[in-house]
Amino acid sequence: MRSTEYSRRIKKLRAALQLTQHALADRVHVRPQVVASWEQGRKEPSAASYRRLADLAPPRDAWFFLKQMGVTKQLVRAKWPGRTSRHPSKEAAPRPMTMRIRFAGVNEAHFVQIPLLRENLSATPRAITEDDIESVMAVPISFIPNKSGAYVGIRQRGGSMAPVLQDRFIVVVDQTNRDPARLTGRMVAIWAEGGPLVRWLGPGSDPRQWVLRPENPNHPALSLDAAATERILGDVVYWWGSQS
Repeated sequence: MRSTEYSRRIKKLRAALQLTQHALADRVHVRPQVVASWEQGRKEPSAASYRRLADLAPPRDAWFFLKQMGVTKQLVRAKWPGRTSRHPSKEAAPRPMTMRIRFAGVNEAHFVQIPLLRENLSATPRAITEDDIESVMAVPISFIPNKSGAYVGIRQRGGSMAPVLQDRFIVVVDQTNRDPARLTGRMVAIWAEGGPLVRWLGPGSDPRQWVLRPENPNHPALSLDAAATERILGDVVYWWGSQS
């Protein structure tokens, strides 16, 4: 068993509420074995479970659980009346599935549910299936530039994109934008050995190839054949994590 911050907080919350693992499981709508795996540090809660844990927790611990979903105090303050401007859309577009979270004394905030992909996926470009999904994240809809996009989340691994993206940062990718001509100069996710990989996309000296450059110069640049654009997973639109 390994101790993690989330496992320590969950055990502390259960003790404060004087609940058994079975009773806490009932309160957060999971099986008792799932609570045990959280407390043993074997499996991190999903975004939905973090939200329910936050509902049960006192303020200080509630903020910890909410931060695991990408919800910060700065985000909540930004949702106060008068802090943001709303611009009507010029045309109606289908929206991703959204949810609402209400905080005491603060207006309701809207979030979009985005699947977080498992690590160590096959390098073969393909459509995302349910088996590829580890959990579902709640991301503030104001952070999503294209409300009709098809988004997935991936974990950045290693230091190839440091200092912009540190190891374990969460990266949100819009799969509807995969045209390299439109993505030139942008950060993109591509299918690579071991799963999706993030790089800067640029033109190569050979017009038949694109260059995938790391942020960290100590890592090698990669090439992408112009005819292999199916390897592009999409446009990186947002990321978050804690700087080391």
